[in-house]
Amino acid sequence: MSNGYESAHGRLACQPCQRKKIKCDRTGPVCGQCIKSNLHCVPSSRKQRVRHAGKRAVDGELRSRISKLESLVESLSGEGGPADAVVEPHAPEQRDLPCAQDKPGAPPAVNRFVASSFWSVLSTEVQGLRDALEDDNDGDTPESGSKDVVSPSGTTANPSPSLEYDMLVCPPGRVYVMPGALQDLPPETSDALFHAFMDGVERILKIFNRPTLSAFMLHGADYLGQSPESPSNLALKRIVWFGAVTAMSDQECLKMLGKSRIEALDHHRRLVDISLAQAELLNTTDFALLQGFCTYLTCARASDSSRRIWTLTAVLVRLAAATGMYHEDSSRSPFDRELRRRLFHRIRYLDVFLATDRGSRPLIATSDFSVPFPHANNDDWDEQSEKIPHYTECHTEMSFALMAFTAVSVGDSLSHVDVQPSGTTWELRHQVALDFDAEIRDKYMQYCDVSDPFQRFLQITGSSISASCVLRALRPLQVSTTFTPPRLDSNFVLQAAIDNLRASERMYEDPEAERWRWMIWVQWVPVAVALAGLCSVRGTPLAEQAWYYVDRQYARWMPLIADSKEGMLWKPIERLYRKALNYRNAGGWRPGSTDKSMELDPSLQKMTMHDPIPATAGAIPATMAGAEPMSFDPAMTSQGANTLDYMAQPGAWDTFSIDPSWGDWEQIMTDFAGPNDQLENTFFFPNMTAFQ
Repeated sequence: MSNGYESAHGRLACQPCQRKKIKCDRTGPVCGQCIKSNLHCVPSSRKQRVRHAGKRAVDGELRSRISKLESLVESLSGEGGPADAVVEPHAPEQRDLPCAQDKPGAPPAVNRFVASSFWSVLSTEVQGLRDALEDDNDGDTPESGSKDVVSPSGTTANPSPSLEYDMLVCPPGRVYVMPGALQDLPPETSDALFHAFMDGVERILKIFNRPTLSAFMLHGADYLGQSPESPSNLALKRIVWFGAVTAMSDQECLKMLGKSRIEALDHHRRLVDISLAQAELLNTTDFALLQGFCTYLTCARASDSSRRIWTLTAVLVRLAAATGMYHEDSSRSPFDRELRRRLFHRIRYLDVFLATDRGSRPLIATSDFSVPFPHANNDDWDEQSEKIPHYTECHTEMSFALMAFTAVSVGDSLSHVDVQPSGTTWELRHQVALDFDAEIRDKYMQYCDVSDPFQRFLQITGSSISASCVLRALRPLQVSTTFTPPRLDSNFVLQAAIDNLRASERMYEDPEAERWRWMIWVQWVPVAVALAGLCSVRGTPLAEQAWYYVDRQYARWMPLIADSKEGMLWKPIERLYRKALNYRNAGGWRPGSTDKSMELDPSLQKMTMHDPIPATAGAIPATMAGAEPMSFDPAMTSQGANTLDYMAQPGAWDTFSIDPSWGDWEQIMTDFAGPNDQLENTFFFPNMTAFQ
């Protein structure tokens, strides 16, 4: 055989051919298939064989997890005692208010099969087995361990399943409350929590009518036609307390409640779960209870990264459909119609963004409803109002919420743009993003008074959502074999990701915005896009700038992402991070401040979503060292859109070839889908931005 034949057959198929599952002729430096397809040919290399020093540790972990699985199966079949006795090695204390157990010989209890901790632990152990096997086969994978990490609320981001969660699905009458066990807070504490809720939570959610809710919470008035002592209104009151604690700092909780924030959240969450069960949540048509349940899920997802909130949102969506909220009833009073509009669009928002966190489809499709947006200040209408005022060309209390609801609608249109075999569709997607940017600036952002902390936060959030919308137009989460990749310069896409990360980072530079940071959504999309770009760009000022923001955001979101860093989202990002890091190091780059390429700054290890990143964390690139600190100049908020406007020029999309970072993005989307995806390996809805 010739040397050419031997060299060709000694080489591995290139990465594009492997992804497309086509035969590669293995000729160098560019194979024939890549020439025909106009692709960037990336050679593949064999992994080095390494000795696994931690082989015994891996074997021990596998044995431990298999033993847990055996115990779980035995408990389900009734051979090993009650399921909850073996579900978790660190079993929680027996609650004072458990669901009543079934009588001997009775059918299995509902909570043995519905929302039981059994399924959560089973899923966790199966995933743990898969991760252990992957770690055993990958010598470069850092040890993940099983230590708990801090969530936005200060609680663990991967909490153990708890028996108290089962109370939500207990049948009516199965929750017994001892007299005096659920005592109300002292009036002064309840009032203080209500004011904290209105400032830190309701200013964002805009679900309630403030005068009506204030009369109920502060003066014990009836709420929506029911006594303040009714089960639904008692549950609503406790949800308001829980929401207030969510928006408070640890110091505020200690001062007001005499408890740490973690303890206060656990206590009030338990009270809410009991109250919802007592109010028969699963069978309710009570509007006040739906308001409270939506508020509870929105706040709870800030301290619970498990699937629980995502699953319970489906219950909320079904209850909304059962009460006829998908379409407006003209026979209802203006007061009722306005409240129902507010609640429905907040439910839709929650549905969309929780679906994005999990890579699933939203339950509410655009074609399913016909409810217009709400539009009113709180103090201008009440239950006796015959007409609700509509304001334009000014800042209103609804501006933040309306901007959020508009973002959901625009994201939906981006998800449904058909991909044609030309650049036309990508130009259309980009134009949709630019139109959205112009709309929110014209309707909401231009009227902000930046001397007001909340309006300043609105403006910064608008900049973030606009940059994220542009990025989503270029890098959709929908994986499809019919996609024709956009013809873009890699630097252009990387710049879009940087704009998104920069806008997100500005949310942490204003100390007065701390009370609203609980609602920020994990920005894993721009991090993934930037890392995909950094797999083909290095040694440039743009690459330095990208690494600066990626390292800061990577440290922030790692403990906060859905299912924590052991979940299906973070694992592919972690692999992409290593790939980008290896590509950078292969070019001769050396960090200026540390040689520990994979070790995070100690100041970032225990960071929560409430905390700004320390000024000393991370090395500022030389290209940014002379830059002044970011201010809150309104002109700055248009930076993301202005940077990308040139792509709106006719013919601009035909001036570039397919950028090499597209292959890495396509691969990470496939990794996200993984074997656990139930939606035909399709990621569906774009994660617009980090706001609630």
